[in-house]
Amino acid sequence: MNSKAVTSLVILVVVLASVMILLITIKQVQENLSEISYGKFNFFVDINGINSGKVIEILNGGEKFTITKFKINISNIRALKSNGKWVVLLQGTKSLDLIEIQNPENIINSKAIEVGNYVQVKFEIDSYYLEIDNTPHKLFLPSKTITIFNNFEVKKNQDTSLKLEFNTKDLIRKYGSFFFLEPNFKIVILS
Repeated sequence: MNSKAVTSLVILVVVLASVMILLITIKQVQENLSEISYGKFNFFVDINGINSGKVIEILNGGEKFTITKFKINISNIRALKSNGKWVVLLQGTKSLDLIEIQNPENIINSKAIEVGNYVQVKFEIDSYYLEIDNTPHKLFLPSKTITIFNNFEVKKNQDTSLKLEFNTKDLIRKYGSFFFLEPNFKIVILS
C-alpha cells in the first residue's frame, strides 16, 4: 500500500469514527430530553392596602403619609430546584404600577417549566418611582435582588400558580427623613 492509500484510509476511519460519535451523542441528547417533563407555571402579584391617595401609615412614630404613585420594575425571575439547578421563569423586565393593581396581576402566564420540587424564587428590582404626598422620594433598597425561600412543586401536565403578596404598610419604612424598602414579600401557592 502506498502512502496515499494509507492516508486516505486513515481519513476514512477518522470520518467514520466522528460520525459514529456524533450519532451516539445525538441519541443521548434525545434520550435526556425525552426524560424531562414539563408543567405549566403562573406567577401573580397581589398587594394589600394600596390605592391612589390612600393614607398609608408608615412605621415611624405613628406618622402617616399618602402614597400617590408607586411603580416598580422587576426582572430576571428565576426559581431554584431542589437539585441545585436554576430555572429561568422570566427574562427581561416587567413593570408594575402598584397603585393600579386591583386584582392579582399575572406576571408569568402558562410558562412551561421542568417538573420537580423548587425551594426558592429570586428576582431583581431594576428601578422604581415613588411619590409620597405628590412629591417624588428616593427609596433606599437593601439589595436589588430579592430572594424568597418557599417550597413548591411543579407537576407534569398541571398548572402551578404562585402569588407574590405584600402589604404596602409593611413594605416601606421611614427612618429619619429617609424611606426604605423592606422586602416583606411572601409567596402563596394557589394550586
